[in-house]
Amino acid sequence: MKKLFSILMCILLTTGLIACSSNAEKGGMKALEPKKEEKQKEEPKTQEKEDTVGKIEDIRLKDLDKFQMLQPEYQLAIVIALFNKAILMYDHGIGNAEFLLYDKMTDSEIKVVHGVLQNQVKQFNPKIEELIYESQALLQQVTVSNKNELQQLADAKKNYLKTVDEMISCLESVTVGNARESRGKMNQLKKEYLQHAAEIGFVSIDIVQNTGLDIALYRHIVTGLLKQ
Repeated sequence: MKKLFSILMCILLTTGLIACSSNAEKGGMKALEPKKEEKQKEEPKTQEKEDTVGKIEDIRLKDLDKFQMLQPEYQLAIVIALFNKAILMYDHGIGNAEFLLYDKMTDSEIKVVHGVLQNQVKQFNPKIEELIYESQALLQQVTVSNKNELQQLADAKKNYLKTVDEMISCLESVTVGNARESRGKMNQLKKEYLQHAAEIGFVSIDIVQNTGLDIALYRHIVTGLLKQ
């Protein structure tokens, strides 16, 4: 069994910001390296940041008042993290089912594909739909200067979900007679899936940059949430 997309998605959601930060850190590491005593003084502050990341992850739609009190960097990070949880669940189920789709298939092999789809995607639909709904609803509450930027993210997520539906439909409709056609269609849908998944990450980064948000803060919080 395979998870075809999840690791790539986590990288895509953060790579634009992490790359800039990593290069800056590498360039100044020797000159700015603090003494051991200074490091010890800074540790409590770092720990406090990590604790804050953990608490923010628990803020959901039911805590809308708390969400609205957060800085926009935190708000956007929560929106992305919630949607990414749904993506990871789709990655697991669709990826495993797609891995078993061949040019030539028997009825028993097709039953296995349908079984994987049922047990690893459809069974979790209520949870996935809840995550998507919360992410979409909270997106409308993010307090940035230009709301048009948020609409671009909503559109990117819509395109991604449309491709997910097409992939599920393709797996559901595979038969002995159309296996080759279904495999070819799935190959094309995989490309579209990765394109739309990447777009979500890139648009979220554009929002941070175009609305003047704190890139370092956003990078810290979204990376922490995606690791959980």
